This record gives sequence, structure tokens and C-alpha cells, in this order.
Amino acid sequence: MGLDKGGIMIIDRYTKFVFTLIAISLFVISLNPWIAPTKAYAEWGSGSERILQTGLSGIAKAVRQIDCSR
Repeated sequence: MGLDKGGIMIIDRYTKFVFTLIAISLFVISLNPWIAPTKAYAEWGSGSERILQTGLSGIAKAVRQIDCSR
């Protein structure tokens, strides 16, 4: 291709600049949950208590089956 040392250095600087820009952007995006957290809402309907009881009894059954004798 015939790139001289100056041409390679320009491409190298451009690549480093682009990667740095991507890294900074990803860092800023990762801060979003701490800067502006999204609120979670839950609804309690007529069948919710039964569903909760079923789930909790399943968890209790699984916990009782754990063998802690080791």
C-alpha cells in the first residue's frame, strides 16, 4: 500500500481517538442507573396474594430439601 511512517501514525492516532471516544461513551452510559434511576412500580391485584403464597411455599419446600449435614 505504500504508507509511510507519517501515514501510519495518523491512522494510529485516529484509531486511538475513536477507541477512547467509545470507551468514554460506554462509561457515561454505565453511569445512567446512578444518575437517573428508573422507578419500579408494582400492582397488587386480587390474585396476587395467592400467587405470592404459592411462590413462597415453593421456596420453603426447596429450602427444607437442602442437605446441610455435610
